[in-house]
Amino acid sequence: MAVEEKPIKDTAEKPVAEKEKVSETAEKTEKSVIEAPKKEVAPKAVEKKAAPVSIKPKKAEGKKKVPPKAEKKEVPKQPKIDPWTVLKFPHLSEKSTANIELQNKLVFIVKNRASRKQIKDAIEVAFNVKVVKVNMTSTTKGEKKAFVRLDAKNSAADIATRLGMM
Repeated sequence: MAVEEKPIKDTAEKPVAEKEKVSETAEKTEKSVIEAPKKEVAPKAVEKKAAPVSIKPKKAEGKKKVPPKAEKKEVPKQPKIDPWTVLKFPHLSEKSTANIELQNKLVFIVKNRASRKQIKDAIEVAFNVKVVKVNMTSTTKGEKKAFVRLDAKNSAADIATRLGMM
């Protein structure tokens, strides 16, 4: 295969007018490339987060505190609750009687909204005993059952006999 070679044109052989045209067009393209408006790319600005500002609420300008006219007398502490509003009834079953004998625990059905502290206070007021711990569960009937462990000095069997459980 024979490759045809094309003669290389030399710019020196061209007439002067053509050379000037070529050089003018080359200058124009160079200027247009150089002078072409470049898109300005802004550097990425790092956003600074403003420091949190705490806003203090305005004080209400209502009534001013007036000192009491007479001193308050100390009233002896009364039980905050009636124990039998929290305690519904003692729970009687084989397991609860075993708890009385073996673990010194009493079992009561209590009000559904009663807290451990309310149950503890109610037992201490009703039976004059010291409560160590209160555990609670909910029955399948939707009642709350409280397992009340008494101090070693107090006997759960004595309280159970007073209630007629044993």
